[in-house]
Amino acid sequence: ICILNVRKKGSEFEMEFPVRSWQPLPAASQYNQMIGCTPSEIYIGRDLFLVLDHASQVANAKPDFAYMKTQQDQSDWLGVVITAPGDSNYVCDFVSRYFCPELNIHEDPVTGSSHCNLIPYWSQRLHKPILTAMQISQRGGILNCEYPSSESKIVKIRGKATLYLKGDLII
Repeated sequence: ICILNVRKKGSEFEMEFPVRSWQPLPAASQYNQMIGCTPSEIYIGRDLFLVLDHASQVANAKPDFAYMKTQQDQSDWLGVVITAPGDSNYVCDFVSRYFCPELNIHEDPVTGSSHCNLIPYWSQRLHKPILTAMQISQRGGILNCEYPSSESKIVKIRGKATLYLKGDLII
């Protein structure tokens, strides 16, 4: 069981998510075919996590969803996240996109759970506990992120929210 705490802070909502660990993987050609470019680093956790050199590569990636699905069917990962440092076109610390054909989600607009890997990774790489991230899907979103320390078991994500569903749950 994972309890997700949510706080309203001004016009934004802040959630605490558990940190997800990852392990490096060696380079392999199937990753190039999945996203249409060559990652500089590859990791696996819950998701396959591909680091690119430039934000423009993330923005211009052309995922092959059919091929990605065949790779997903043979693997232990759920989705594919691609990420790169921000730049002058994307004024933030890092950018990302998230794909999950296994769940019939070609591209998720803004994915909190993928940032459970991304925030600790970029925090350590950039030596910053507070980061700004952009998920650059078609709808996209800005996430204000915090990873208090390398020993922390949580990451905090704050941003604006869009009402998706309203209702009552009776158990």
